[in-house]
Amino acid sequence: MQIPIRMPDERLAAYVDVYGHWPVPMENISTFSPGLIAFNLSGVHLEVNGEVRTEPVIMGISTEPTHIRYTIDGGALVSLRVRSSAYDLLFDIDPSAQSGIVAMDPERHPRLAQVHAALKAAPPTVEGWFEALDRALLDLLPLAKPSGLVGRMIETSIETDGTLGVAEMADRLGCTVRTLERACKRRFGRSPKRLLRGHRLSLTMQREALADERVELMPDFAYADLPHYLNEMRKMTGLNRKQMSDAKLLGNDFPYAYLWPDGSVAATPEDQERWHAEMQRRYRTNPG
Repeated sequence: MQIPIRMPDERLAAYVDVYGHWPVPMENISTFSPGLIAFNLSGVHLEVNGEVRTEPVIMGISTEPTHIRYTIDGGALVSLRVRSSAYDLLFDIDPSAQSGIVAMDPERHPRLAQVHAALKAAPPTVEGWFEALDRALLDLLPLAKPSGLVGRMIETSIETDGTLGVAEMADRLGCTVRTLERACKRRFGRSPKRLLRGHRLSLTMQREALADERVELMPDFAYADLPHYLNEMRKMTGLNRKQMSDAKLLGNDFPYAYLWPDGSVAATPEDQERWHAEMQRRYRTNPG
């Protein structure tokens, strides 16, 4: 049985990466998607970092690469992988005050509760759930806040391959370092240095996964040398390079079905290459 992963409506690309449905058991799998939201629609057995979670909706809130291990029995479990910007800009959830594995509270998280209600009311099929996610999230889109100074910082980090330090970044944005620090602390509870470190690591890990050459030889390599990059990987993710390439550990050896926004399947290797290329394009043009 394949695990369907569907690209959302492009209008949501600044906030949402993919939708997923997990019909098969998965044991002791790691993820590096701090924006993963799990909607447990039928009481599926779910463990996160060794702890059984029975809440109908749980969120992984973090502003940097995060190591989360999970085990599920499989069933009516629907996932929504969002960008870090989605929590505060789209769902009006303050990531500086709430982080880690957070259970949905309908009173504190009414917009997310609205999405959960739409899923429960949808036909209990993959197509029904994914279409319900599109509709519910598009309904929230007019309420989204602008990304502001921190969003411009991330855009600039992408444009400059993650090579700018905080002082250079502030100069590029036309503000003082103190102003940038206040903006980052207010939005994410993190310093700009910490946010830029996490973003630089995420960019480099993505490029390494897609590259046909050694990452340290690439012209846009953002670290002083390979040991610098590998040490940063261990510090921020808790895993070394060998573990990061372990397909079973990372849950990458399952038979995924990659779906386009209209529900059609990227069936051939060529179609799947186009699917992944489109995901990369969305990431580059919608930094969140």
